[in-house]
Order: sequence, then structure tokens, then C-alpha cells
Amino acid sequence: MKRPSTDPLLLLALVLTLAFNVMPSTPEFWRGTFDGETHLFFADHYRRGWWDPWEEKWSQGFWVYSYPPLVHQLIAAVGSVWSLGAGFRLVQSAAMLLYPVAAWSLSRELQGPQAAGWASLLTLAPAGIYLAVYSFGQLPTLVGIVLMLFALTCLAQYLHAGRTRDLLSWGLLSGTLFAAHHLTAVFGLLPAAGAVALHVGLRRGLTRSEAGRRAASAAGTLIAAALLAVLPFWWWFFTQRIPFAEIPHPTRLAFLTIPELRSLFVFRIYGAALALVPLTLLWPLRRRSAWPLAALLVVWMILGLGGNTGLPQRLLGSLWSLMVYDRFALFAAALTPLAAAEWVASMRARDREVLAAVFLAGAMIMSAISAAHTENRRLLPRLSEWEHVEMRRFLEADDHANWYYVTFGLGDNEFQHLSRITSARTIDGYYASARVRQELRESRIGSFDASLHFPNGLTAVRSVLEQPASWNLRWALVADPRYDPTLQQAGWRRLYPLGADATWQAGDPVPSLVMIWSAPEGVPPIPRQTPPRVPPILPVLWGVIPIVGFAGGVLSLVLGSRSGGSGSGPAN
Repeated sequence: MKRPSTDPLLLLALVLTLAFNVMPSTPEFWRGTFDGETHLFFADHYRRGWWDPWEEKWSQGFWVYSYPPLVHQLIAAVGSVWSLGAGFRLVQSAAMLLYPVAAWSLSRELQGPQAAGWASLLTLAPAGIYLAVYSFGQLPTLVGIVLMLFALTCLAQYLHAGRTRDLLSWGLLSGTLFAAHHLTAVFGLLPAAGAVALHVGLRRGLTRSEAGRRAASAAGTLIAAALLAVLPFWWWFFTQRIPFAEIPHPTRLAFLTIPELRSLFVFRIYGAALALVPLTLLWPLRRRSAWPLAALLVVWMILGLGGNTGLPQRLLGSLWSLMVYDRFALFAAALTPLAAAEWVASMRARDREVLAAVFLAGAMIMSAISAAHTENRRLLPRLSEWEHVEMRRFLEADDHANWYYVTFGLGDNEFQHLSRITSARTIDGYYASARVRQELRESRIGSFDASLHFPNGLTAVRSVLEQPASWNLRWALVADPRYDPTLQQAGWRRLYPLGADATWQAGDPVPSLVMIWSAPEGVPPIPRQTPPRVPPILPVLWGVIPIVGFAGGVLSLVLGSRSGGSGSGPAN
């Protein structure tokens, strides 16, 4: 790869990206996202026990091998010397800044230096990148997309020149991607690698035997890297994973008929990149070898429509009910800058400048709207810091932590934040794939805290509240009075609101909307637990390989940028 600093358009893209990410990155911005606290919870696990495969604070215990560790381990590594928040912000900032660099590197390899600068500048258009980070909190997805683009660059370089160093870089970066986000690796990298291989083969005119030998070497390296990078994940997947009932998600609906969801999963995902979609469809007219990538983008776009078409269900089969389909739309949106770059680069200079100024202004406005989505849609007031302190104090006071607790109506991110800052354990959890207990797997709810918003949520809650002894469940922190009748019918007793004490009586001032409830007497404490045993090599692999692979991948990129890449072939 040629050094990025030589391209003024890339420098402009980096400056604009940096400036645009200053305002959304307010203190603890992840607290306003759906999943940001989930990733901080995992990161906190690694900070507390880097080698520990079992986390007991959620869902009565689950395997952390069920989610690739790299992003969480990077946050934890920073958090061990600074803070988890600083780690989250550092990883997020690096990923945001490297996205235009990654798009530049892949475009330069596939399309040439003239298009590469425009590809990097157009990365401001896909609003879904900002929606994913600042509203959904899906940091591993963003890191995965960046790693995918860099890995595809190394793959293209190897297929073109056949250098061993490029093959090694491809293996390191693809393995690192599996360690960062498995779904992006499987549904993003694998099909994209096939499309890039076809693109290079059509463009370079390699002999059949030469192309086949290099493709086979690349495929074998990918398989080895994927297996080694997250071997404990595959151990969990094939020996410990237990299927769970479908949890409803709006992307499996015909959301184009619902204005609010149509805005969220189309306009807020693509943003200004919607204007680039026609250029994507016409990409093969500009470069004949681009048809595999153009076809892949079309497939991603269709899959991104989720329940609006029958294609995802036919293609994915039993996986249909487990997938979230806005990710496919995000993959497509993230690669549209490459398709549009060649068209923009072919325009007259004056036309390019005017178009770029107008387009980028609109793109940044649309991306800002996406970044602020959850802040604008906040349904529950954020709790005060003293309320966090009081909840933690109550759960850890006396012998309260000897029983499980559950929350209702705090809001998923507030519930997750609480579970991270306290040592107490809950029957709830925000990662359904890892649930072990049968009742949790079959509940069809994302979390007990938000059970009111699921079709059978209160039924699932009632079955638990009526049998607290079988769950070792004694405490409930309730911020939504709509759960009160269910608690009362199950025989639970209202104690007092946060900020008060046992002397509080109905009619007294209420310092907090969060009310503490207690289960009927006779609930046994949590029995002494022995973490499940695992093959001794797995904790070592899980704690070492992802970080070492990441360091090797970064080093390969740095060395590759210093030595120079293979460049780009002529247009065809």
C-alpha cells in the first residue's frame, strides 16, 4: 500500500471525519445507545478476569466464548490502566478514522489512485456508520467493516502479485476480523473475498492455473486463520451452544410499509449514500471487471430489506429468525463509495468540486441525524448518578448479593450499566445467544427489563415472579409502575423508593421513580457455584491469539504501507 498521507483527498476525508466525530463523542455517549453498555459489560469481564471463560453476573451464568473477544479485550486493555470509557472511545475513534483509510486502500488496489481519493472522501456519505456507533452502539460491527476492507486489500494484492507477505497479511487480518465480529466475517468478508477474487482475475488476465493456485492458497489461509483466531468460539458453538426461541426484531417485518421503520432502516442506514446506489448498479459499465462486486452489493441491499422480501428466508433457512438485517444494508452502504468513486473521478474538475461540496454538506447533515437517533427517541429519562450509587449500595448491602435481582423499566442501557458497576448477579441479560437456562432460551424476550414491549413479555415475567425460589430471586428494582400489578399478583412486596429507607410509607415524598420490591419469604440464596471446566488450552488461546493476531495485522499494514503496494491495473 502506498502511504496514505500522499493523497490530499484522503487527508481531507480524515480531517472531516475527525471534526464530525468530535460533537457526537460527548461524555459517555454510549449510555444513549442500545448496545454500547453490552460491549462495556464484556470488556469489564476481561478487565476482572482476562482468562475466565464464564461470566456469572448475567443470566445465571454464560460462556464469554459465545462472542468474539477482540474489541472487548482492546477496551479492557486500555481500561486496566485508564478507564473502560476511555478504552471504548479510543477504539471507536480509531475505527472511525481508519474507515476512510481502509476504503482508500481497497479502492486504490482495485480501481487506481485517482478513484481512491474520492472513495475515501465519499465515506462520509453512509449514515449507517454513524447510526451503528452513536445510536445502536455496534462498535464490533464497525471494527469488523474496517478490518474487512483492509483484509480485502491484502487479498487483492496477493492475487495480483503472488507475494507471500501479502498472503500472510491477508491471513492475519481475516483472522483478526473473526476475532472482532464473527457475523461480519461470515456474511461480509467471505462473499466479498469471492467477489474481489473474480474482480482481480477478470482485470489482471491471470492464467487459469495461476489464478486457481493463488485462490486456493488464499482460501486455505482464510480457513486456518478463522479456526485458529477463535477456536474457543467454535468449541462453544459445536459443544455448548443451545438453540433459543426467536426474539422479534423489526427488520424481519415488512418495515417498508411502516414509516418510522422505513426511515430508520433505509434512510438512516444509507443516508446520502442512497444517491450513490444508481452508480453502484451501473458500476460494471465503467469497469467490466466490477460486476462481481456490484452484484454482491445488490444482494446485500436485498438482504438488507429483511422481511420485505422472501429472499433472506430462502437463502438463510433456519438462520432467518436469528439474524438482524440492517447489518446487510450497512455492508452495502459502506462499500457504495468505491462504486461511485470511479464515476466521480471521471468528471470534469470543476463539476467534481461543486458536486463534492454540495453532496458532502448533505451527507454530514444526514449522518448527524442518524447519529442522534436514540437521543431523539429517548422514551425513558436517564437516571441520575446518585440513583446508580443507591442501586449499587442496596444490592451490595448486608447479604443482599446472596440472591439474584431483576430490573423492570429502567431501560436496557441503564440496566446494563447497573449490572456492570455492581458485583450483584441478575437472572436477566442482554445477550440471548449465550443463555443456558431453558426458561430463558424459550422466553422470546430480549430482556426482562423491557419485557413489557414483547408480545409474551408479561407472561414470561409472571412465570418467574411466581416461582422466585426456583430462581433464587429476591429483589426487583422497578422504574415503570405498569409492572406493579404483575408483581403484586405474584405476592411480591413493595419496600421503598431509592433514596428512602425501610421507614418509608405510602404518601411520603418519593425521591426516585425506582422502587425496590422484595419476593415473598423463603427464597433460598444462590447456591455455591463452580465454574464449568474447559479444556486448559482454550483460555490461553482466547486470551492470547486475538491480541497477537491484531498486533500482527497492524504491523503488516504498517510494513506494507512503507514498502508500497502493487498499485492498480489499467481500466478495462
